This record gives sequence, structure tokens and C-alpha cells, in this order.
Amino acid sequence: MESSNKIVIIGIGNLLLKDEGVGIHAVNRLSERYRFSDNVELYDGGTLGNRLLIAIERAKILIVIDAMINGSPPGTMFKMQLSTVKETLPPKHSVHQSTFMETLANADFLGMLPTETIVYGIEPKDIQSLEIGLSDDVSKQFERLLDRILEEVVHQGGLYWPIKPHDHNYPIAE
Repeated sequence: MESSNKIVIIGIGNLLLKDEGVGIHAVNRLSERYRFSDNVELYDGGTLGNRLLIAIERAKILIVIDAMINGSPPGTMFKMQLSTVKETLPPKHSVHQSTFMETLANADFLGMLPTETIVYGIEPKDIQSLEIGLSDDVSKQFERLLDRILEEVVHQGGLYWPIKPHDHNYPIAE
């Protein structure tokens, strides 16, 4: 598939702050379990901010995965368009999100904003404990979150294949 249909998936967060790392855990798990068509790229965005502009510029469709504080029960999942995120949520939903929103604003200013930006969020239980891993509430919804991301990839024109155990270290040549 051509780059005009490029789907970029960015997991953002901080792995050291428990549920705050859900976006990073999601991207890592997807890359461990699946191979994707050439028009799909996955990025561990961490807390990189404007350094993500290069990845954002490559996208026609941007899928962001993040912990989002919205006052819902922990583990609640959200799917929102970027415009909805800007209009309906408080200014800061996680430790790093205002930085990422600034990055998207910069991308818009520079004419680099993708045609569509979709945010998949999950309500965290704990983003303050200095601990790698997810709370039970978020862990219970994690596989469902991954399934929704995979469904979105297919909906947007991408493909994926499970990696067989013997394929993990030796990817199949296309």
C-alpha cells in the first residue's frame, strides 16, 4: 500500500508511573504479537513531545493510545476524534498530555496534521506510583484495548498477521 494511506500508531506515556504507561505497553505488545502491512507504523512515543513530529508528519491516519483522566471508573475505554478531545476534556489528562496536545498543535501549525487523528484512551487507576506495570482495573481491559486498536487498523485500510513463535526472531520476507 502506498504512503498516502499511512497509519501511524503512537503509544504515549511514562512506563515508570504504573497506568500512565498503558500506551507504551500497548504499542510494545502489538509489535511483539503482530506483523503489520507496510502502511502501518508503530511508535513508542514515551513523553517525547515535539520529537514525535517526524512520525506525525508521515501519517494520513494517526492513532494515539494513552491514559486519560476523565472521571470515569478505572479501566473505562474511550475512542475520540482529536476535535472531541480538544473540546470536551479538561486541559490536562495525564502527566505528559498537555505536551502531546502542544505537539499536535505544532503539527497543525506546520501543516503536518494527519487527515484524521483518533485517540484511544483508558481511564487509569494509578498514575502516581513509581512502578512498572498496570493496575488490575486497567489490566482487565488491556486485551480489549488491543483488539479495538487492531479493528481500527483494519477499518483504516491496514492489515496485520499474528507472529508465529518461530517468526519472532526471523521475520518472513515479503
